[in-house]
Amino acid sequence: MARKKDEGIPTEVAIALANIDKLDDDLKAAIKEILIDYVETVRERKRQREQFVQNRLKIIQQEREARRSEQERCTHRKEDGSSRLVGQRLTGTGQLCFVCLGCAKSFYYPAYEGQEEVPKELIPHSDAIGG
Repeated sequence: MARKKDEGIPTEVAIALANIDKLDDDLKAAIKEILIDYVETVRERKRQREQFVQNRLKIIQQEREARRSEQERCTHRKEDGSSRLVGQRLTGTGQLCFVCLGCAKSFYYPAYEGQEEVPKELIPHSDAIGG
């Protein structure tokens, strides 16, 4: 049966259903079997898509948790004790935005609501601040 992906019931079946009274019992049974198979296939595809989405969401959540955990463990310092932070002045707000090169955590100076303030001892030398 020729049909496009996710187009609904096959065209041939739809035509046959429109003329169902004219069909013999064997053909009616065959159409019924085709429709049952089709519905089961559609349900299985839907279940697989939903499972895929759930699995993907779980993976994203695990990745976020791993990143958060890594950022909490990071000292934001190099082996020699100097800061791993680099920064840039934000043109819109005039803030300094810093990012740790070890864990990619962001800090701000001055910090606005919802932002984390950079610890003063971690502010890098002015050579590491662009913009």
